Amino acid sequence: MRQKILIFILFLLILTELRCFTTTDIPLPQNSKNITQHYIPSGNQIHPVYKIYHLNDSTTVLYFKIYLTELLFSMANEENIPKAKVKIQYQTFESFENMWLIDSASTYINLKNPSQKEFFSFITLKSSSLKKYMAQIIVSDLNRKARNVMYLSIYKTTKTLPQNFLPVLETNQSPLFSQYFKPSTNYVIKNEQHLSKNYFIRYFSNDIRPATPPFSSEYIHSEKLNFDTVFQIQGNPFPIFNFKTKGHFLIQTDTTNLEGFLLFYRNEHYPMIKTVNDMLPPLQYLTSSKEFDSLFSAENKKLSLDNFWLKAGGSVEKSREMIKIFYNRVLFANIFFTSYTEGWKTDRGMIYTVFGPPKSVYRNDLGEQWNYSGTGKTFSTLTFSFKKVESPYCENDFRLIRNITYKTSWTEAVESWRKGQVISL
Repeated sequence: MRQKILIFILFLLILTELRCFTTTDIPLPQNSKNITQHYIPSGNQIHPVYKIYHLNDSTTVLYFKIYLTELLFSMANEENIPKAKVKIQYQTFESFENMWLIDSASTYINLKNPSQKEFFSFITLKSSSLKKYMAQIIVSDLNRKARNVMYLSIYKTTKTLPQNFLPVLETNQSPLFSQYFKPSTNYVIKNEQHLSKNYFIRYFSNDIRPATPPFSSEYIHSEKLNFDTVFQIQGNPFPIFNFKTKGHFLIQTDTTNLEGFLLFYRNEHYPMIKTVNDMLPPLQYLTSSKEFDSLFSAENKKLSLDNFWLKAGGSVEKSREMIKIFYNRVLFANIFFTSYTEGWKTDRGMIYTVFGPPKSVYRNDLGEQWNYSGTGKTFSTLTFSFKKVESPYCENDFRLIRNITYKTSWTEAVESWRKGQVISL
């Protein structure tokens, strides 16, 4: 009888453990959007970037930046000078599921200076307070007949969320389109709806850990950063932001909650990977804790890094190829997935770095579903689901729905890298 009770208790413990991992994929309703091309570096010929800013209760401004080197300048015009023709059109809907049209418009832009690196401007959208929207933005290079389609979430539920803040360069008022800033640069933090001149900054100095493996029951609580200090800055009418310290800075108008706009500084060249100190940390995905500590604490870190890749590749030529692929993935993870921390440290960044760009990606109001198909020994298809996190201070945060069943495929992928076989499914 006692033995039966012990077996029953053991069964309950196993069942409880499994329940920690039990999950379902993100449901894909009929109106889910295929955004696969967003995460393939060569998937689009043009790569505009965007910043949403709520000007008042009825108006939202969509800032956009276009890289002119990606446009086709043609002499086929009456002035016989190089010109690029760009069309920008948008539609806003209630949500991915409810495609009820709220607003739409389009505009044409003629650009005449091909030597200029970037062009930024804005369009205004109708919006109402206490609402969420989904916007579809299409930027077309009419000369090249190329276009980029992007889906953006618009959050206007409170006046303290990130989209109520607009950091701009003090010199030319150009918006900061990222959440990382350059030190010793003056940024004006605009907030047209905040009447007081008082702003607050919460500072977090600690380095955020990378994502845990997809089979782990533990994950990083990105929405619960423990900030070290809080201090006040004055605006006239808007405050000037200028810091040289590494860390995270949460700019707020109200300290009764954690809502605000988060900026962080990692190094001068982020999101690029340029130094040994940039290259070592992502190896945490391919090494044990003990092995990584040994790599990181080595007196000659460069030699330690070289030896790791040479051992994995087996030859200098193969090692160079693996290094190029691995760190290109880290770079693009930084570009695509930067949010509350570096892109490679996020859940999507982890999967992207180890498994590569997914074969297909679908997005809806709940999150994203990534699908892989390959030649793994233990799997031929693989699906990862990422739930959209309602973060109080960043918009690009998605959490992997972890499952113990990923352990075999993750282990196989890591071992393949360590044996000189690049994982690309």
